[in-house]
Amino acid sequence: MRARRSNHPADGKDLERGAARRWPVKRLTLLALVLVVLAGLLYTTTEDFRERLRQSVVELVDARIAGDFSIERIEGSPWRRLELRGIELSTDGEPVARVESIGLEPVWRSLLRRRFRLARIVLESPRLTLRIDPDGSANWTRALAPSDVASQPDPDPSEAEIVIPAFIEAIAIRDGTARIETPERRPFEIIALDAELRIDSRSNRVTIEQATLETPASSLAARGEIKPEESVRLVLEPLRLGAADLGILSDSLAGLPEITGRLSLEGPLRAVALEAELAAPEANARLSGLVDLAAPAAETSKIQARIESRSLAATPKALSPSWNRP
Repeated sequence: MRARRSNHPADGKDLERGAARRWPVKRLTLLALVLVVLAGLLYTTTEDFRERLRQSVVELVDARIAGDFSIERIEGSPWRRLELRGIELSTDGEPVARVESIGLEPVWRSLLRRRFRLARIVLESPRLTLRIDPDGSANWTRALAPSDVASQPDPDPSEAEIVIPAFIEAIAIRDGTARIETPERRPFEIIALDAELRIDSRSNRVTIEQATLETPASSLAARGEIKPEESVRLVLEPLRLGAADLGILSDSLAGLPEITGRLSLEGPLRAVALEAELAAPEANARLSGLVDLAAPAAETSKIQARIESRSLAATPKALSPSWNRP
């Protein structure tokens, strides 16, 4: 009887040949995937992608607010720095805010931790026009109010919404201006505003590294930190308050001359320690006391004042022991 020949060696060779044929296919698939990813990355740097992104952002914001929102163009790359140019918010045909440029510096690796982090936002030349009408309504609240929900389609309950928290680490404001109009007083104008802020989301703290503000009559520089709804530590130095701006703050201050000096606030919002050293022509004043920044406007805070001037001391209405916080 003839012995049956084994097929094992031939089977082994067939497996090797099959594996050899499949390996180039795997490499080609991997290469194709890499090329697709690179093509996608390159597309994000094109003008077509930036225009589609601009349209998407405008449509997204417009669908959620009652005001009109627009962006002229987007420059840069989302992988390094994006520049949004000519951002404008308006309502009833009147501008509320316009920013020449907003620079965004995203940190995409933060998405690995299920959060989106912006290392820095830079606002170049923001222009605000804020107005309170005689009926008490404000143009910015009308512009930012939610859009008419009746015109929005009902969301599909089967589609789960993915929410990724966003965190901003630093904000810079350069060459900002503002105009604030109220029915009772003349307009208040800020002709220059620059600031560098750092935000610590873990400790809920905003650090003012430097900030300067200038009006036609006044100027100040500020530094310190604020914990919203908790405490404040703020130093205003140098401080210059012009007579025109003092009259806007309070009618009782309208007769005072220009005041210069230094002011500091520190402590929990319910009991902020105030210290000030102020000077006016032929007058010096030292102020100290506790201010309740969380109290309603009708409540008063007790401030002690020591005034070294016969002419200023003769006007007790201007600086009274009890100051009604506006």
